[in-house]
Amino acid sequence: MLKLRSLLGFRAKASARHDKPKRSVLELIVAVLGWAFLAFIVIVVTIVALIVWGLSRPRVAPPANVDTDALRQMLNIDIPMTAVKWEIFHLPEEGFLPAPDSYTILMAEIELSDPSWSMPPSALMTRNQLMPEEAREWLSQPFKDLMRKAVKDEHALSAFKCGEFATSIKSSGRVVDGFICRSPGRVFFHLIVDGPPS
Repeated sequence: MLKLRSLLGFRAKASARHDKPKRSVLELIVAVLGWAFLAFIVIVVTIVALIVWGLSRPRVAPPANVDTDALRQMLNIDIPMTAVKWEIFHLPEEGFLPAPDSYTILMAEIELSDPSWSMPPSALMTRNQLMPEEAREWLSQPFKDLMRKAVKDEHALSAFKCGEFATSIKSSGRVVDGFICRSPGRVFFHLIVDGPPS
């Protein structure tokens, strides 16, 4: 009987020693999976935090281009100017990837060298589809106020006597259109250079 108990005890100890590595491997696998899941959660939280930060941070307005020769080389325009500020930008400006319905806008404000220059006769703008971010910071106050007002009031451009305006790109001859406005000694125009097919 004693021998039988000793034999059974030996077998139990051997079985325990044999099972111990199996439990250790299982614990190792669980630990690895736990750390992998934790790392995954950290990565996801970090990505979400970066996206939220990127969307919430204030947009830094780029400086306007002041090169009159560059503007004349780009567009066929016959406006006497002593100085100009202009910018090409894309709408909408929110998001990380360009939207399929995005627009490319060219906006310019010109200081006239001939104050008697008058806008070419054209129909008044009756409607508009402007976005809030189109009111660029570099615009003079009258035109900046106009752009902000035109976001909510579809008749703001016609009330300001803004007219339809079209010209062409010199490199391709492609016609681009938009609107043009006048204030004492200054002219402002807004052109849609590129956009989704109508």
